[in-house]
Amino acid sequence: MNIRLGSLSDLTEIIQIENEVFKNYCWNYNIIKNELISAKDRETFVITDHEKIIGYLMIRKFKNQIDILNFAISKFFQKQGAGWKLLNYFLDSLPKMTQVTLEVKQGNKKAIKLYKKAGFYKVGFRKKYYRDGSGALIMKFMK
Repeated sequence: MNIRLGSLSDLTEIIQIENEVFKNYCWNYNIIKNELISAKDRETFVITDHEKIIGYLMIRKFKNQIDILNFAISKFFQKQGAGWKLLNYFLDSLPKMTQVTLEVKQGNKKAIKLYKKAGFYKVGFRKKYYRDGSGALIMKFMK
């Protein structure tokens, strides 16, 4: 497995993973495309297996704070360490004194466990954050 920065040429594969993982609650084509457009305030990391994208992590940067906007691993590669590898690659690349925040669906126990293992901790809660009415835990990591 290799990790690299994503680009617009990755759009089709990322959308396939997005639809597979998030089904009825996935981001649309234009939102994902906008995140892949090169800009100073955003990056997308992709993890590949034999050149095929198997996951991605999208971030936005604000001075010394970064928000993880979207993070998914293809279902076939879940529970094989790809998510852990991608998340740690991203966190290890951060300069000291960088704060990372994210929202995660309160019922997504696998993701919450992964984030806690990486050093994230709960700092808040957003009621009815997701389209299906689910709440979101707000989690933070400080390097």
